[in-house]
Amino acid sequence: MIDNEIVQVNAEEESSIMLSNMENRVQLIKYAISIIPQVCHERNILDMGGNPYIDSDGCQKIAVAAGISFSRPQVESEWVDDPDTGARVYEVIVEGEANLGNKSIFEVGGCNSQDKFLSSRKLPTLQLKLEVKKKALANWQGRCVRTLLGLKELTWKELENAGFRQGKAPSIDYNKGAQSGKSADADDTRDKIRDAVLAAVDGNATAAKELLEVMTSFIGKDGTQVRGKANVKDLSDKAANFLWAKIKKNDDDWQRACVEIRQQYAVGDQQ
Repeated sequence: MIDNEIVQVNAEEESSIMLSNMENRVQLIKYAISIIPQVCHERNILDMGGNPYIDSDGCQKIAVAAGISFSRPQVESEWVDDPDTGARVYEVIVEGEANLGNKSIFEVGGCNSQDKFLSSRKLPTLQLKLEVKKKALANWQGRCVRTLLGLKELTWKELENAGFRQGKAPSIDYNKGAQSGKSADADDTRDKIRDAVLAAVDGNATAAKELLEVMTSFIGKDGTQVRGKANVKDLSDKAANFLWAKIKKNDDDWQRACVEIRQQYAVGDQQ
């Protein structure tokens, strides 16, 4: 009889502990969602197959805010042959633990040189290897954060209260195997373009909008002029990379457009 009572007490204690852990987990997820708008930019939230997805940069910001610590991960890298194309591919695998309070999880992340954004940049071998390693590490850290804070199953309804809406997020189309013309990785290029355009017109927002439209307009297949983009967020990866290359080279089109727009808006003139 005494043994049965002890078993019953132990079972009740275990149930109480499980319930407490579950409640703590729920509160942790609520906390994570509450800090997202405080640390994440809207471009950190992607629409992945209709569901919200926090990119690696956003996860790193959340990790700092939540106090997540990462162990020294094990990193393995090697050149492998692509079984489909036979091409040589540089591959990096990162695995290790991350901790939040008394909770610890183990995750694996990785990247290879066939990554769409990296392969399109035509980087020298040494730089390519470095970028693959950096992205593999970011991928691992992102997976750790999403797992620890229960952010893998977020809904748009939860994020709407934090100011993020599905229609405004860059989307990823699995069926096409690519992001709908835009990727989080290329946002760095878009930011550089925005800064360069604003600097070219001394911070005049209206002139900057006009300059971007001029630089991104083109002649369509039917011979008519296609209006350019007025917002860097609307630039596809290809368009952003192409424009940034022109700006970096300070080519004739860029110089000409800058002069024309500055004159049009009297930028730099003394009033």
